[in-house]
Amino acid sequence: MEQTKTKSVEPQQRFALPEVTWDDLNEPGAYVERGSGDLYRVPKEALIPGGSPIIHKESVLGSTAPLCST
Repeated sequence: MEQTKTKSVEPQQRFALPEVTWDDLNEPGAYVERGSGDLYRVPKEALIPGGSPIIHKESVLGSTAPLCST
């Protein structure tokens, strides 16, 4: 009978992503909303002071949950 070895798919190490609020968002990049898991891509043009950034949220529920930088 052939023996089967199993390998764990559990992560070997864990780390926490930094959290920022919408008001503290000051770097372009990809952000994940902690509560819903929605992904936001924030281009540098969206962070120009006085600009009118267009950032769409693909969700039916509003949220004020913190964002995690990826």
